[in-house]
Amino acid sequence: MPPQNDFEKQFCLRTEELNNLVKSKKETDLLRISATLRLLLMDGLMHKANRRLRLDIIFMTTDYQVPSVQNVILWSIQDGLYPPHSHMGDKRIALNLDQFLAKPIAIMNKNVLTVKEAIKFEANVKGGVHVDETDSKVPKEVAMDTSMLVVEGHRPTLRQLVSIGLVTLEALKPLYDAIIA
Repeated sequence: MPPQNDFEKQFCLRTEELNNLVKSKKETDLLRISATLRLLLMDGLMHKANRRLRLDIIFMTTDYQVPSVQNVILWSIQDGLYPPHSHMGDKRIALNLDQFLAKPIAIMNKNVLTVKEAIKFEANVKGGVHVDETDSKVPKEVAMDTSMLVVEGHRPTLRQLVSIGLVTLEALKPLYDAIIA
């Protein structure tokens, strides 16, 4: 059965787009991940597409300990967020959307960066949706560090979007499958 409404159709299109984008190494595609994640997770498309089916959406991440902010200048989970790519063992944790968005993924200059802040920073500040340096709640120290550091040729926050996208794809798969069934 095809999607029943515009929200379901848009959800399916954006989920398919995200699936393609996480496979790319191009900076423009990685920036588009931020726009797609923002739309799905933070702008409410996931919830609107789930109105009819009302499925529980569970985000499975690696269960890891965040280092003490006092003792760390730089730490980033990167691929370790997504359990199949993690080198930290098989411990996983099931999170709802709010918990996933609040999950710490980096510490830079004693500032903790969450999934939500990384998505917003890349989408609203660095060009995924807007280019507006005044729209960031990311501290200036973190923003400066992200532009000076490189992970696989990209800013840590930009590169982090791949594992955030992979976790999101797994979480949204049951809803996607139910909509297109």
